[in-house]
Amino acid sequence: MEFDAEVVAVVDGKYVVLDRTCFYPEGGGQPSDTGALVHDGVSVAVRDVRKVGNVVVHVCDPCDLRPGDRVRGVVGRGRGHALMWNHTATHIILAAARRVLGKHVWKAGAQKGVERSRLDITHYKRITREELDEIERLANTVVLENRPVRARFMRRNDAERAYGFTLYQGGVVPGPEIRVVEVEGWDAEACGGLHVASTGEVGLIKIVRTERIQDGVERLEFSVGEAALEYVKGLERTLASVCATLNADPETVRDKVKRLVEENRELRERAERLLELKERAEAELLLRDSVRVGEVLLVAGLLDEGDLESLMRLGIRVVKERPDAVAALVSRSERALAILVGKAALGSGVDARELGNALLARLGGKGGGRSHMFNGVVGRVPKRDELVAVLQRALKG
Repeated sequence: MEFDAEVVAVVDGKYVVLDRTCFYPEGGGQPSDTGALVHDGVSVAVRDVRKVGNVVVHVCDPCDLRPGDRVRGVVGRGRGHALMWNHTATHIILAAARRVLGKHVWKAGAQKGVERSRLDITHYKRITREELDEIERLANTVVLENRPVRARFMRRNDAERAYGFTLYQGGVVPGPEIRVVEVEGWDAEACGGLHVASTGEVGLIKIVRTERIQDGVERLEFSVGEAALEYVKGLERTLASVCATLNADPETVRDKVKRLVEENRELRERAERLLELKERAEAELLLRDSVRVGEVLLVAGLLDEGDLESLMRLGIRVVKERPDAVAALVSRSERALAILVGKAALGSGVDARELGNALLARLGGKGGGRSHMFNGVVGRVPKRDELVAVLQRALKG
């Protein structure tokens, strides 16, 4: 779209006011048009358009435009059309949601974009998959029916009598006259935005996700037209990739994935049972080699493999089985250190921090913890005799 206009004012070399414009300013959840202003063969990019009071301000790249200059405005065609498709789709989806979920549904917010838009609606619970599918089906049916979309100014009282107060889904509009956008036989709202002439122009509507953004408000994210088609193509590419990986076809891949998930669950359960047996055996071996230091049973162990998490699990198992025990474990592979103190040992005055600091003073490294638990990394891995000797001295005080 192109138009001719005269520059009325320029502020700070980039805020341009024209005597007329076809650029749509941001408002009502719809982003502004973008494009260019052309003067004497020089094109100045229009990055944003805002309405300040009753004045439309074009936010441009720094330019040399002056009041009185004649310019040609060029509105970016692709973006403008995409925003119109998304705006009309918002009205269509909202009306579909009210039919599926109930008349309590009200628009809580919206943002129109080129690739993706969102519509926030009031609803007392999460939208089910079946409800979402029905909303999408109804919306696309309205598109296929190619219903006329009409925008006209009406006296407020006449509009309210004709359509009711659902007109104000986007909020109450001031003034004795309001602009009503009607999708014939489907929806009517007070709206100042740009819309298509008929629903068929919108193209495919695809709701891509839902989210509960706050109590009582559901967000629907959707794409329309070419963006919706690209989203569906992306899903098809993902499906094709999964099918190739699993050596399956689209008709059978779901059953194959279910089987794999079930097999994976069974393997995880088996692995957890084996890990349980392994840790139980390791705990028994450690307890066999324990050393009595006064009222405390010192369980010191060097493990060839194991990260801090596995050391902690093993130490917890030891002190649960023997509350009078102190479990001090070091992993050769990770140089991880874990010290756990049983409840009875705590009652005897044992502090895991004192034991840990004594080891770090001897072996180097770093760590920290609380009275019942200490973990860290040692600078070097000791032999077991050295580990036991340091801990015995610390326990004897």
